[in-house]
Amino acid sequence: FYAHKKTIIYKLKKKSLVFKKKSPIVIQDMGNLCTAPNKEVESKKPEANFTKEVSGIRVTNLQGDVYYQKVDVLMNATDGQLSLTGGLSTLLNEKGGQSIKQECENYKKDLQEPLEACTTIVTKAGKLRFRQIIHIVCPIWINGEADEVTRLQSAVLNGLNKAQELNVRSLTFSTFPGGSFGYPAGKASSALVEGIKQFIEGKIEECSIQEIAIVNIDASTSEQFKSDFTQVFGESEAIESEKDVNLKKQSTAEEKKKIAQASDNQANGVNNQQAAVNGASTQNTERQEAPKEENTSASNVEVEKKEEVQQVEEPVAEKKEEEKPVEEEKPVEEE
Repeated sequence: FYAHKKTIIYKLKKKSLVFKKKSPIVIQDMGNLCTAPNKEVESKKPEANFTKEVSGIRVTNLQGDVYYQKVDVLMNATDGQLSLTGGLSTLLNEKGGQSIKQECENYKKDLQEPLEACTTIVTKAGKLRFRQIIHIVCPIWINGEADEVTRLQSAVLNGLNKAQELNVRSLTFSTFPGGSFGYPAGKASSALVEGIKQFIEGKIEECSIQEIAIVNIDASTSEQFKSDFTQVFGESEAIESEKDVNLKKQSTAEEKKKIAQASDNQANGVNNQQAAVNGASTQNTERQEAPKEENTSASNVEVEKKEEVQQVEEPVAEKKEEEKPVEEEKPVEEE
């Protein structure tokens, strides 16, 4: 770590370490005190690896960049000063714009002392795709003797209750509460799961929340949440990756095309067979009708001949009648 210009103070186990200017600092065996950004991890759209519906609320674990997550509200862990310096500081400051920071600064003007742990503050989401951001004041891990895990559970529960008051349907936690709060691996994850459990057990009948998404960009944190979630809620439903889904869609489309082609070929074959049958029946009909026509024509010829004979015989008979000698009338004898 390098401190540039400003003084950076890290508190660990009741000890204050002050570094000024460009003093190089080597920190060993500090656990999860600070999480430096991993340049090798590229931002990508979240992919779900498991999901489970509990009492009408679907809890989904995803791996990827929360910036691309489509939900109503982003849950952000913050300190009592509303400092945007946690795990989502880059997202809120750079991609969200200055409006989020300015809204937090305006809220802090009226504060006389830092906010207590478990307090929730609601701001707009700036240029982000979320509708709102719920900032939850989370306790900082010191040594585990200040009941930090239980207080963090209460912070998660208060954040979910605030979302319920706002009639939120979907929300997401990401890097919650983040490495900057000093929680050892697994402690923050188990507190998050327990807080979700308490909310589900005590939720009202007409609960607006339908989806809770847990998004982490690194695989180890995602697997840790999956393990803690399974211990509390049991086995979850496995979700296929986007690539597998696309491959299945392609194979399904190809199968549908093959089935359609086969049905078309079959229909064409049936049509051809029907056409052949119709052609054969037409030929048979023509063959059967041909002799009838011949017989009919022959009978017509005979009738015509008879009519001609009759026409010839009639004049001859008339001539004979004309040629008969007329008998002389005998004179009537007088008595």
